[in-house]
Amino acid sequence: MEKEKVQRGSRRADSGFRITVSSKGPVLIFGRPPLAQQFIMPNDRGESWEFAEGEHYSTDDQPTALCRCGASKKKPYCDGSHVRAEWDPRLTASSEGLLEGAETFGGPELKLTDNENFCVFARFCDAGGRVWNLVGISDDADAKTLAVREANMCPGGRLSAWENRTGEPYEPDYAPSLGLIEDPGLGVSGGLWVRGGIPVQTQEGMAYEIRNRVVLCRCGASKNKPFCDGSHAAVKFRETVTETMVFGGTLRMSGRRYDRGGITSSRPCRMICEPAWPCYLFIVTSSSSLFRVCSMCFIISSMASTEFMSAR
Repeated sequence: MEKEKVQRGSRRADSGFRITVSSKGPVLIFGRPPLAQQFIMPNDRGESWEFAEGEHYSTDDQPTALCRCGASKKKPYCDGSHVRAEWDPRLTASSEGLLEGAETFGGPELKLTDNENFCVFARFCDAGGRVWNLVGISDDADAKTLAVREANMCPGGRLSAWENRTGEPYEPDYAPSLGLIEDPGLGVSGGLWVRGGIPVQTQEGMAYEIRNRVVLCRCGASKNKPFCDGSHAAVKFRETVTETMVFGGTLRMSGRRYDRGGITSSRPCRMICEPAWPCYLFIVTSSSSLFRVCSMCFIISSMASTEFMSAR
């Protein structure tokens, strides 16, 4: 096995955690890290802003086999469909470090490293003025804070903000864990978000750079496998919406409490829902915003308070 490389600012997870990407089949998870859906949720301007945790899945099997061809009928788990599916399983990503292929954008107090090959199209970098522009005016305290936040929210680690004074990167403090990214804004399911420095290697033992933030392909269409390159958006990759997502419980985002309840809409949110109308929705409420996510077409939209009350 090759010697492990750890990206600056990241640290390796405990030795019990690891991921092996099989050459023609699933992603194999070792160490029982927690696995849960992570929904990209918008701010009141409709921009990607934070993640909301959804349904939890077991990783008790050792290893737990997760689908990476996109064809399993038991997603997120592998059911052997990769044997029959029409997909390209080849692992084409280089083993070189992410920063080795990154561009650098400078500013008065921050610099930004950007490796576009690892863009997962989550769009957190666009909120409030685009991170590249914010770095350019990082002598403004608000702009600097927002730039660091946007870079840190990038799940695949494409973007990193660095403090000019110390030369060190900013990184969120993640425990070893896995997320199934769901993108209601685009109506698609994203990749497997690997957090907290869990090492990833091939079946043959080639070790990829250990990073705090990594997203692996789940749709089978990435040109940078095993990593996600945002192709799920182009191919409209979708997992099945479950009742657990639609009914009951509480969502927690950034320490705040968001109530969720199942209701029936008085009208479809998009015409593609009409055959199944009325469709079920869940409502996400915050102190300033109301959103609805359609369980049929997965489209997210803002909702007036009066409409919310009448729908209930």
